[in-house]
Amino acid sequence: MMRHFLGEETLRKGLKNYLIAFSYSNAEQDDLWRHLTEAGRLDGKHIDVKMVMDSWTLQMGYPVVTVTQDYSSKVVKMYQQHFFLDPNATVPSDDPAQGFSWHVPVTIVTAADRSYDKPKQMWLNKENKTVNELLSPQNEWILVNVRQTGYYRVNYDERNWKLLITQLNTDRMKIDIINRAQIINDALTLARAGYLDYAIAFSATEYLVGEQDYLPWVSCLKALDFVDAMMQSSEHYGLLKSYILRQLRPIYIILGWGDSSTDAHLQQLQRVEVLQAACYYGHDNCVENAKQIYTRWMANPEQNKISPNLKIIVYCNAIRYGSAEEWDFAWEQYKKTNTASEKRQFLTSLACSREPWILNRLLEWSLSSPSIRKQDGDHVMGLIAQNPVGRYLAWNFIRDRWDDIRMRYAGVIGGLSHLITSLTRSFNTPFELRELESFIETNKDTMTLGQRAFRQAVEKTRANISWRKRNVAAIVKWLENIRK
Repeated sequence: MMRHFLGEETLRKGLKNYLIAFSYSNAEQDDLWRHLTEAGRLDGKHIDVKMVMDSWTLQMGYPVVTVTQDYSSKVVKMYQQHFFLDPNATVPSDDPAQGFSWHVPVTIVTAADRSYDKPKQMWLNKENKTVNELLSPQNEWILVNVRQTGYYRVNYDERNWKLLITQLNTDRMKIDIINRAQIINDALTLARAGYLDYAIAFSATEYLVGEQDYLPWVSCLKALDFVDAMMQSSEHYGLLKSYILRQLRPIYIILGWGDSSTDAHLQQLQRVEVLQAACYYGHDNCVENAKQIYTRWMANPEQNKISPNLKIIVYCNAIRYGSAEEWDFAWEQYKKTNTASEKRQFLTSLACSREPWILNRLLEWSLSSPSIRKQDGDHVMGLIAQNPVGRYLAWNFIRDRWDDIRMRYAGVIGGLSHLITSLTRSFNTPFELRELESFIETNKDTMTLGQRAFRQAVEKTRANISWRKRNVAAIVKWLENIRK
């Protein structure tokens, strides 16, 4: 962010002077800010770097900048507020933060002036900021945080969101690739946090049916992880699954399974993301390819010709849509390999099974089998908890074997916390909340290590329940309309 508001040459000059000045002595952050401010002053940029950066480094969180337009007077207003992912979250009263406002470097382009390399720049300080006559003709979109060089999210009035979405649908290339990813991620995250309607957020993903670049796709799929987790057990999950599959089909055909080391790096990354999603949501061709590749390997175990990039996809989906035979083969390969990364891949894939008895066996082995290292056992249980079939199996197992689990991971840093977080990540019903609270109350005398993680799990579950009440009906309505 500093590189963009100071300029790269100015930043380099300030850093060089700072390193020379303190090459044989101690320094504080204010010393760095002072040298950067001086370098800026010599280059004609009168920016108080300490004032700006103290607002980012001495308080928690980051802002959401809301942009609203008066389309008749062409006045654009911006204001900032502390971004909370949970709408019910509050700031601790004893936090020494300075009012939770920031000096925000704002960059702007419009439909008429798409100067992505040299956008309009201004500062949004600790008070509301009004920009006059920023737009010329009416009905033009405005885009803030060009190429996402600032550490903040951006919300707009409904009309501007719709103008941006229309632009994506008609000619996406007029919006920079980084900003296409930003629009999707901001929209879905703001909707999750209650700043934006999910109807608008999902509308921003419609154009992806024609998108071929990596960043917008990975931005969307990562942001949708939460929606997927919240709707997995809903009777409406099929609507979400069908919509995502519809969007994925064109890019799946383009990328295919032909992974090659000569492919561009981003294309390789995109292929992994798209194939993972397509197989996860049950794309027939994706699943069949994974099973066939795995079957060929099973026929010749000594010759694993599966592309390293695609191994986890093949393993997981062959096991997910296969039988005990595929699982047992992977287990034997897991025991044979001495490579830590391969062991991790196999363990992750073994947790993909949809057979309850296999998952229960793996849960038991995570505590008792000498083949699973102590530091990997909590990872296995957490993975099974994230499997829709294994969600309640893992919860029941941990309640039943709590004493064994807490004793086993008493000395593993973060082991219990990671396990509890993974286990309760998808809890989102009043029944699950009551069960969680009941378990905590029953075992409160033995929770000295996991107490904080369980308290956070209760807060997270309440937030998830609230999210479902606020959003599921709106998401279902949008998905039903788009299906017609």
